[in-house]
Amino acid sequence: MKQKHWILSFICILLLVTNTYSQTKVAVIMPFCSKQINQKPNTKNSDLGNACREYYQGALLAADTLVASGISLSISSYDTEKDSNVFIKILKKKEIVEADLIIGPVTKEAQMAMKSFSAVKQKYHISPLFTFTKTKVNDPYIISANPDLTYYADYALGYINNQSKNPNIIIIQDKDPSDKVFGARAKQLQGSFSNASFSYLDISKINDLGKFLVANKPNHIILCINEESKVNISLNAINDTTGLYDISAYGFTQWMDFSSINGKLWEQCKVHILTPQFIDYSDQAVKDFIGKYRAKFYTEPSVFSFQGYDQFMFFAKNASQNKNDIKKLIEQNSYQGLCNHFKVAFKQDSEGLQNANLNIVRWQNMKLVRVEY
Repeated sequence: MKQKHWILSFICILLLVTNTYSQTKVAVIMPFCSKQINQKPNTKNSDLGNACREYYQGALLAADTLVASGISLSISSYDTEKDSNVFIKILKKKEIVEADLIIGPVTKEAQMAMKSFSAVKQKYHISPLFTFTKTKVNDPYIISANPDLTYYADYALGYINNQSKNPNIIIIQDKDPSDKVFGARAKQLQGSFSNASFSYLDISKINDLGKFLVANKPNHIILCINEESKVNISLNAINDTTGLYDISAYGFTQWMDFSSINGKLWEQCKVHILTPQFIDYSDQAVKDFIGKYRAKFYTEPSVFSFQGYDQFMFFAKNASQNKNDIKKLIEQNSYQGLCNHFKVAFKQDSEGLQNANLNIVRWQNMKLVRVEY
């Protein structure tokens, strides 16, 4: 059943009013774009608005769970309408100023505007949905639920170093600036991986790949490419050498959305994917969540719904325990979510905090499975 967006247009949802003194106040500020979508379902902001709605519905299920465990919560939700003027007005509201936890805003532009508010009010806020890429948001009060793209290099190189004593690492890049972020960070980190050899290759020179492969070392080829046709060309080039060398290939979240996946090719190239979200639909906890979500919202949960549930469970629970020092999140890293685990740490290359955990999944037996790391 299609959900009505008007349910998100009211200003405040008071989830529980008991023991007001210890109540944890949560404010959700997101571009639900409810009015726009009600008037025109396929409006230009419909994908963004629907993603926020699905996230929020997942968060409400988490709130139900926390309330049932005895945590007192109040939730105030606000629709920025993806309008900077509306957003600025929302920031002046009492519920925002007094919130123990702010989830949002969502877009990079709004996060930049949030910086001055955070500095004055000393309010931490969650960046809930997207990975920041080229532009750093240097806000000491931001907590990125998904790590910045630069951190993918830290995580991937750490994993490779853990798997291989003397890895030969080849980073293949395209011309898009965001495709170069990983390689730029890898160059900064090279000194910390003295046991590894590094090479950098432009996608236009993919036919020269054989010159960089080493026969007596494990070769780890990281494809900083997100265009499906170029990925396929690169994997075919890698596959031509797999009988001669020990090779593992690495890609990113966008690969899982390709129109078609050549499973045999992916398996032969030992394709690994770095992604902030991975849902194992065979897991019983995932099945339970899907059942509760269907019962409450009469629709299927999206990946955004899973993110909303995981993030609200982790951040709201910790906000209830550490209202006066949210930096204690760094010490609270035991929550294992449905689509990702949480390990909050300081960002290495900019201000603020971020979830320092990613999923690494590998194509095996014609499906993606999570790799333990």
